[in-house]
Amino acid sequence: MLVNNAIVENISATICQGSSYDLAGTLYSTSGSYSATLPSSAGCDSTINLDLLVNNAIVENISATICQGSSYDLAGTLYNTSGSYSATLTSSSLSDPINIV
Repeated sequence: MLVNNAIVENISATICQGSSYDLAGTLYSTSGSYSATLPSSAGCDSTINLDLLVNNAIVENISATICQGSSYDLAGTLYNTSGSYSATLTSSSLSDPINIV
């Protein structure tokens, strides 16, 4: 007699707010622990355990005043007129969007 071992895989994943994680065809977009059972052709089910962390976007409001003839650099774009501007940046860690308004 041959006894097949069940397969259990534990995954830790981090996504950005607004994204989702596909676990065996089900999309998850909130932090938590999830599990999926997949049937095997050998008769033993495989279990995938997911520990998902969703990082929130960082929103920063900046109020700036400049002198006439000067400019303000917002994420590499220079502005020299009054107004409301925004930029979306990607951090180097975990690809979190950073919104600057």
